[in-house]
Amino acid sequence: MKSYSSNYIDFSKAPKMQVLSYNDGLTSLKLLSGNVKSYETYDESLLALKEELKNVKIINSLNGRFNWSQTMLKMSEILRVSGSDDGSIQLWIEKNGEFSKAQVLLGHTDAVSSLLKISDNTFASGSWDGSIKLWREESDGFKETQTLLGHIYRIWILVKISEKLIASGSGDKSVKLWLNLNGQFEEMQTLNGHNNCVGCLLRISDTLIASGSEDGTIKIWREENGKFVEVQTLAHGDSVYSLLKISENVIASGSKNETIRIWRQENGMFELIQTTNGLDGAVIYLLKVSNNVIASESVGENTILWHFENN
Repeated sequence: MKSYSSNYIDFSKAPKMQVLSYNDGLTSLKLLSGNVKSYETYDESLLALKEELKNVKIINSLNGRFNWSQTMLKMSEILRVSGSDDGSIQLWIEKNGEFSKAQVLLGHTDAVSSLLKISDNTFASGSWDGSIKLWREESDGFKETQTLLGHIYRIWILVKISEKLIASGSGDKSVKLWLNLNGQFEEMQTLNGHNNCVGCLLRISDTLIASGSEDGTIKIWREENGKFVEVQTLAHGDSVYSLLKISENVIASGSKNETIRIWRQENGMFELIQTTNGLDGAVIYLLKVSNNVIASESVGENTILWHFENN
């Protein structure tokens, strides 16, 4: 492995740890709790997989409507939330190791593209209808409590920045920041600068966020005097579909150009330290599995586990 600096990342594929595809058309991967992952597939089924040491086995299958985006959310040890391409949101309760549908939430008029846990009893949903909805648990189930409007095109991603602040990325090329004031969210700021859809966001810290776009760039935004400002633009070369925080000063990005890039922050600025090549398809999702293993999901290729070390 080539050394990119005196303290580089050794980031390499671990063939013995590769996860096999159980269904055709796997398109997303998300950590639910500990070592439990979910896969969402085009055939509208969801497999929850559990990794025990280096072996993966199916532990449960949910039958319902799912879309191809990253819309599976863990609300508690027994409650999961999923979003669908028909605009509905479904709640699932676990009992004796099996999940059953508990509630269906209606309100969105297009695909639910992102789900975000706000608190133990509240979550947010982002949709291709351009809206963000807040849902709160009450005595008779979850109810819609607020609709946030401001984006003029599809919402692709929601991320929690702090206890009071969430961010949304949209096909309208912008990032919006929403501030929780006494239980109600208000638009605080719009971050402009990208020239195409913002499909992924990453919280690096309470005061530092990254946005990835189909314009082929990653923008770093830092809070200064109560407002977030652009402080750096990183070039990935093609559409950026996924971002992942590996450690306090290292992030990864996945792109349409079939590469994963590793970036390290030094003296407040990020620099490219490694690029992986040879993936079969666009890298659409990245997930941290453990302290030294991350997973990547590519179009046209099985999920791959990568091993990395600080050397």
